[in-house]
Amino acid sequence: MEASHGTWGKHSFRMSENGNLLEMTAGQVVPDIKANGSDGPLSISKTSALSLAITLDAGTVAGQDVEWWVLLQTPAAAPNTWWSWTQATNSWRVGLYPASQGALTSISTPLQVWSGASGLTPGAYIFYLCVDLDRNGVPDTIVFADSVSVTVTN
Repeated sequence: MEASHGTWGKHSFRMSENGNLLEMTAGQVVPDIKANGSDGPLSISKTSALSLAITLDAGTVAGQDVEWWVLLQTPAAAPNTWWSWTQATNSWRVGLYPASQGALTSISTPLQVWSGASGLTPGAYIFYLCVDLDRNGVPDTIVFADSVSVTVTN
């Protein structure tokens, strides 16, 4: 499995093939999303419990006006391919919506964004936690992201 490398300004990062953050220079934003306490990939049955938790180290971007996103990419056909979790309602809905917008703060205590029976039909799912530096309601300037893959079986 090969890792990809990238840069943002004078900072560098390394991502695994499945999109998990492996390394980032100190001081930068570090998003972390885990399924059942794991960075994945994870395989569960459709009747199994799923716990999805996020943490976020705001690093040197703390206080900047940004938006962050908790997204779910599903195997379903459009318009049900993308779902978003929003902090204000603590719920999921179809489409692309930022979880929160405003001054970026760290989330040090894991925040549960999914807890209980998975309720998902069999297939491959990817959950994302992203920080977008352009606060415009569109996930277009994402420079910090983490993901976890979950496969649901019968």
